[in-house]
Amino acid sequence: MGYSGLRRIFATALAAAASMFAAPAFAQEPIPLDAYGDLPGIEDVAISDSGDHLAIFTAINGVRQVVVFDDQLQLVSRLAADCSKFRGFRFVGDDALLIYTSTTVDVRGFVADQYEMLQAMIFPLDGGAEVAAVFGETPRLNSAIHGNHGLR
Repeated sequence: MGYSGLRRIFATALAAAASMFAAPAFAQEPIPLDAYGDLPGIEDVAISDSGDHLAIFTAINGVRQVVVFDDQLQLVSRLAADCSKFRGFRFVGDDALLIYTSTTVDVRGFVADQYEMLQAMIFPLDGGAEVAAVFGETPRLNSAIHGNHGLR
């Protein structure tokens, strides 16, 4: 038996040993297809300018919500947001969040049949005031926003 014969035997033994360790990996259950369509556990995070608050857009027990914590990670406020198309948020000072959502609206006869209207909602952290739409109290204006031009 020459060098190539020993080499072939060694390669066969190595492959057999490797297959014994690799077998458990093939025995695992495949991931169900519906798991691929799940939203991420945390969709967005924002920190207030002072660093005193942390807001997380997450799903807890299947319910999408905005959860706000203080700098000691104690719960400050929570807002269920399961029915809206969340687009992002940012702090407005330390007292409120500006939450961006969108809605598909019908605009037949215009350039397209449907349009994605972006809205901004103010979510006060103290819990005393209700969530309100930017321009929501002005009847002559649509409560839509077009772009973000910064905070003053």
